[in-house]
Amino acid sequence: MFTFGADGIFSGATPDGLEIRESHTVEGDRATFTAAEDHPARPGAVGVYTFEIADGRLTFTVVTDGCAPRAEGMTAAPWRKVE
Repeated sequence: MFTFGADGIFSGATPDGLEIRESHTVEGDRATFTAAEDHPARPGAVGVYTFEIADGRLTFTVVTDGCAPRAEGMTAAPWRKVE
């Protein structure tokens, strides 16, 4: 499960237990993610995505991303909100 914090931090753990913490910004339908400098896969890597929310699902589409594992995870399936 991941959290998009109001403080601009995207954090959580992947299914295999990898802890992720990145900053994120949103402008219109475009989200930019920047990996922390201590990120285990790609320190400082920037990923830009467009997104759409429809039928309670959040879908990301890669514009550009220097971190292939993040791009795969972000776009593998629509996201759903967990209360």
